[in-house]
Amino acid sequence: MGSDKDLQSEEGQQSFRVWLSVVYEFWEKGNCSSYWFQGRVKMLFKNKDMNPDLGNWQGIMMFDAVSKIVCAIIAGRLTRLLETKRMEDQNDFMFTVVP
Repeated sequence: MGSDKDLQSEEGQQSFRVWLSVVYEFWEKGNCSSYWFQGRVKMLFKNKDMNPDLGNWQGIMMFDAVSKIVCAIIAGRLTRLLETKRMEDQNDFMFTVVP
């Protein structure tokens, strides 16, 4: 599922309904998969020649996609709340979120 065309297909709509039910289950009942609390480390090679030197590799953490989306929703809502409630002294520490 990557494009709008994929999402509009019957399979895409079914996948979206499953995804949406998982988000609602978390949002309304607080139930979530134990996979949300786990991450997998994936090693990516970052130079031209493949050698075993660990300095040529970079680790990235892979998380469940649904948990990342829920975190983005919460972060966006908290940012909007902080922008309306912040004190003048806090202006130097705020950043702007581009929609």
